[in-house]
Amino acid sequence: MKLKWIIVLSLSIALIGVLTACSESGDTSEAQTNPEGHAEFIAAAEPGGGSDTILRLMSEIMMEEDIVDDFINVDNRPGGNGGVAMSHLYNQRGSGDHLILANSTFLTAPLQSDYAFNYEDFSPIALLGEQSYVIVVPADSEIETFNEYVEAAEEEDLIFGSYGVGTSDHMVAMLLDDAIGQEATYLPYQSAGEAFTGLLGGHIDASAQQIGSAMEYIESGDVTPIAVTSEERSEALPDVPTAKELGYEELTWSLYRVVYGPPDMSEEDQEYWSNAFEELSQNERWIEEYQEPQMLEPDFLAGDELEEYMHDFNEVFEENLREADIIE
Repeated sequence: MKLKWIIVLSLSIALIGVLTACSESGDTSEAQTNPEGHAEFIAAAEPGGGSDTILRLMSEIMMEEDIVDDFINVDNRPGGNGGVAMSHLYNQRGSGDHLILANSTFLTAPLQSDYAFNYEDFSPIALLGEQSYVIVVPADSEIETFNEYVEAAEEEDLIFGSYGVGTSDHMVAMLLDDAIGQEATYLPYQSAGEAFTGLLGGHIDASAQQIGSAMEYIESGDVTPIAVTSEERSEALPDVPTAKELGYEELTWSLYRVVYGPPDMSEEDQEYWSNAFEELSQNERWIEEYQEPQMLEPDFLAGDELEEYMHDFNEVFEENLREADIIE
């Protein structure tokens, strides 16, 4: 499968962050202290960017809710499609106080650039959950349903726009083309917000957006949701069908939220942080302030289960990127 491209000035910066912490394993039912008592959450975004915002909320909750005793500082290291943050983490080999909150570019950045590492070199800590996508069209579009989108794609050259090249958002566009047997022109934007601007301005015909990010536009009536990419219908959009139930099972996709440590992180440190993030995932503030409003589907995994999950995810992702000639 090959997509037709309209290339914008730069590739998107991925939603990646880096968390840093020194640790001893233990029961996180009580506050824990790393050996040095200090941690850094390093974000691959400018202050106020996506990963920066998530990491600042994480650090606040983990400190104020006594999940850890460490002081946590957020250090911003944007650039290189997330590669700057990843390189920094890679150089902390054996450290127990550096972590990264990864998304799809944790897999793709090394494949698209000449880095000396890939995701398997890092130490898996925890999967916090997944965020599914919704395919939306402008409210004034003649397309009102997914089937109408398929019909329109058969008759004309549609323009599908989302965040970035080789991102999880982009993957939805590729899977959509494969599922319906039609090839849309893909327009990558530098952020999800810019993609919404393009959609509302009539520059693109449809877009794939995380459900949590799309809700304000759906609720305001600016866009119409035509399908979700989750296994089951979203509680936030109960009247919107899944692509799977419409007969397009291959169009099932989510963005994961996974925490990784540097290469050669000790088992003791991995256990410490796995326990801490498991407690975070069950914390009421985290659920109320991030999980619920951002439609994060909780699915905590660690250890061998997480490694298997990432292996399977990477296989699908890499295969589609190669078919689209994004990587060699």
